[in-house]
Amino acid sequence: MSNDTKAAITLVVAAFLILGMVIWSSAEPNIQPNVVSGFFTLAAAGLAGFVVFWQLRKQAENTDRANRRIEAMKLKKEIYDEILKISAEAWLHRSEFRSFIISFRSSLTEAYLHRHGHWSIPSERLGDLSGKIDALEAALDGLRTITDNWEIIDEQMPVFREALEDIRREIGAVTRSYFAATLLQFPHPRKGERDDRWKPPQIEDLEQVFHETEDLEDALDKLGGWIVTFEQDMQNALLGELFNRKVMTRTPVKRDHVVFESEGAIALGEYFKSRRQSPAGVADDGPSL
Repeated sequence: MSNDTKAAITLVVAAFLILGMVIWSSAEPNIQPNVVSGFFTLAAAGLAGFVVFWQLRKQAENTDRANRRIEAMKLKKEIYDEILKISAEAWLHRSEFRSFIISFRSSLTEAYLHRHGHWSIPSERLGDLSGKIDALEAALDGLRTITDNWEIIDEQMPVFREALEDIRREIGAVTRSYFAATLLQFPHPRKGERDDRWKPPQIEDLEQVFHETEDLEDALDKLGGWIVTFEQDMQNALLGELFNRKVMTRTPVKRDHVVFESEGAIALGEYFKSRRQSPAGVADDGPSL
């Protein structure tokens, strides 16, 4: 019972008492018993009416509170669906980009192994690489927009934003290096057309492609870890109350990949900021996550 309700009850009781005393003092002695009986009847009816009014008001408040909770859960579910859709798109383009560079490495390796005989020209093209880079960039823009627009959802959102930008810078750097190393290895005609000028790579060029591919794979795997962790955190923030449980934080396959935990949110935020502000883009004594 709220303080306002208690005060209202006290006021009603006091008013009835004052009214009763006034009526009692002004009544003739022979009718005072009837006055008392009528007063208590009136008081009982008034109190009963007040209790009914209070119950109806309480029921209305509970209904309004329940409706607002239902609407809040609907909004959380809509936000989660939006986040899941965008993160799934980012995961798709990350996976396609990763599969492309692995496939191209295999095509070059196959051609090199048959360099003294009949080799097959890779089906991958430079335009395909550019398209996959652009698609991934667009998807990452969508993830960045989420971290900007829905910061109120979770206190860790700024940390996720810093981590995402850190991973994007790393992917951008290794992608430029990969592009430079593989530019001359791509056949230039369209798919289905033969390029008689194309030759299998030299061993040193193939080794460079392997090195650049591994670096890009690692950066893309870090992005994959970020997406999984982000989805899990959004589940806990938006759906944890609905299901009354939380999902466990994932364990990274690689030791240097990022895992976010509530206890380390501030430290992680400072770490990613230091990486962003560092000229080399890498902070000293960073956490092994």
